Formats: sequence, structure tokens, C-alpha cells
Amino acid sequence: MLALAEQSLCVCLIKEMLGPKMSDSKLSYHINILKDAGLIDGQRQASWIIYAPTKLGKEAVKVAGRL
Repeated sequence: MLALAEQSLCVCLIKEMLGPKMSDSKLSYHINILKDAGLIDGQRQASWIIYAPTKLGKEAVKVAGRL
């Protein structure tokens, strides 16, 4: 979430940031949780889906930063 607060990212970049221990299925699962919670949204650009925080997601990052 923190990385997405800085800039929109595709799954390949998110996976690269998380490292090899994060399997594709786990990453997909967690992205879907964030989408279902309304914290991120994906926009298709050609064959890529670019993820960015929603307004709610940006607020959640701000609150988490104050803890």
C-alpha cells in the first residue's frame, strides 16, 4: 500500500519490490483483498493492469503513517 501511495504500479513491479518469497497466487490474493476493501483500483492499459490507491486507500495510508 505504501508503494502505491507514491505512484501507480503494475503487478510485475509490485512483485519485484516484494521479492521472490511472494508467490503469484499470494500476490493476487492480497491484491484482491485490497480491491474488495476499496483501498486500490486497477486500470487496464493495453495488456497491463496498473494499480493505484483509491481516495479511501490514500486516507488509510495517511492514518497508518500517524501511528
